[in-house]
Amino acid sequence: MRPLIQIELSFVVAGCLAVTLTPLAMWFARRVGAIDRPGGRRGHAEATPTCGGLAIFVAFWIAVGIGALVGGWALSTQVWGVLIGSTAIMLMGLADDLWGLSAALRIVTQIVVAAVVATVFDIRIETLSNYFGASGAYIYLNHLALPATVLWLVLITNAINWVDGLDGLAAGIAGLAAVTLTLMGLGAHGGAATAAASMALFTAAVFGSALAGSTLGFLRHNLPPARIFMGDSGSMFLGFVLGCIAVIGAFKKATLGILVPVLVLGVPIWDLVSTIWLRWRNGQPIHIADGTNFHYRLLSRGLSRRGVLYLLYAATGALCVIALVLQRGIA
Repeated sequence: MRPLIQIELSFVVAGCLAVTLTPLAMWFARRVGAIDRPGGRRGHAEATPTCGGLAIFVAFWIAVGIGALVGGWALSTQVWGVLIGSTAIMLMGLADDLWGLSAALRIVTQIVVAAVVATVFDIRIETLSNYFGASGAYIYLNHLALPATVLWLVLITNAINWVDGLDGLAAGIAGLAAVTLTLMGLGAHGGAATAAASMALFTAAVFGSALAGSTLGFLRHNLPPARIFMGDSGSMFLGFVLGCIAVIGAFKKATLGILVPVLVLGVPIWDLVSTIWLRWRNGQPIHIADGTNFHYRLLSRGLSRRGVLYLLYAATGALCVIALVLQRGIA
């Protein structure tokens, strides 16, 4: 019963803290001038404070800490890795919200942080399922483990960042993904083959529940019309932590491997990949924001902003359900 209580507590504490702390983030954003003004592709009619990621970050880590204290949970090397890595990513995003950073500096920072987390704190994708071999067969990445992990973490960090273009979109998608990864970790950790694997899956579940709570709590203030935006401090933090949760937990599923996390995060991954392809095909700089993101393409076809929001929520929810069914071996 204790593991379930710890996960439930992490979710509730994170949600309550996010709801409470987000107005403080609004105050901070106004104080330092971190305000997103209307105009261009922006759909909001009034100047809106950013830096909501601060509330998500603080709520998440306080909830993880309280859950660890109540549950008697020893903080593993991987927990410290996610703490240090996500703090660095959040601070970089906050600096971008306040002063603006070049695309090159952002991507280099993400690569360095991901490499440190993978090498120093043992958060690595070491195997992939061999779908063309015998059941349960692995492809061992060996020397490719580090670049594969860095690529994955940078991909998901930017995927959530890029999908953050409509009120409530990134937060809702991240919340649904976090709930799904929690259920996967919780459902699989009891039947893990080793104590280390069981602990890793439970760690993923705790992280997922705290991230779900903090993200859904933030949504109280971020649903349209949003009173605050999460900013890069929030979207990059969410993407990095979701990427880490997938490495720690979802990639451990022998029969499904990479398929499960790709399904869970399918909408932001599709948005990132398709947007890069369209910008490259059109001869546009890949890092310059324009109207080629998937949600903007849907808006250009006549859907309302709420219609696009709920459509992408539904698509994410459907993919998450498929991933859960596959993970449980029903399909």
